[in-house]
Amino acid sequence: MRISDMKRGEGARVAALPADAARSRFLCSLGLVPGAEIEVVFRARFGAVVRASGVRVAMSRAALDEVEVRSVAKDFSVRQSQFGQKYAV
Repeated sequence: MRISDMKRGEGARVAALPADAARSRFLCSLGLVPGAEIEVVFRARFGAVVRASGVRVAMSRAALDEVEVRSVAKDFSVRQSQFGQKYAV
């Protein structure tokens, strides 16, 4: 599954990045490293806003198609603030 297939609010883990070394380095600098948890925060015509490693990143549709993810069950009893701190709901 790719990030472009995810719905708003859905969580997943990064499984694989593109083979192009420069593109992979760029995505890693945004926090999209293999194993990182991500969440689609907002969907739009241009692409989506994704939360990765506690940081919100706006990504184009082309970039969303490059990153493979695997879905994970999300625990709704624990949330994370915009500053990366976890708290119980």
